[in-house]
Amino acid sequence: MFVYSCDMGLVKSQSEIYELASEQLGVTSLHCLMIGDSQRCGIDAPLALGLRVLHLRPSESGEVGNAVQSLTELPRFLGRN
Repeated sequence: MFVYSCDMGLVKSQSEIYELASEQLGVTSLHCLMIGDSQRCGIDAPLALGLRVLHLRPSESGEVGNAVQSLTELPRFLGRN
C-alpha cells in the first residue's frame, strides 16, 4: 500500500506525515519503508525519525548504502529474491 504526502496536505520533511501514514496503514513505523528520491526530504527526515529508508537514484550507477536505481530491485533489498 502507498501513501502520498500530497494527498495528506503535508510535505515529507514534516514528521507528522510519517506518523499519519503508519496510522492509515495500521502498522507501526517500524513496519514501514520510505522510498524517496530526495536526500533531504525523502531520506534524512525519515531516518531521523527511525524509519527504514530506500534511496531511489535512477540516474546514478552503482549502489550506495540503501540505494537502488529501480524499484525492480526492491525484492532484493528486502531479501525476497
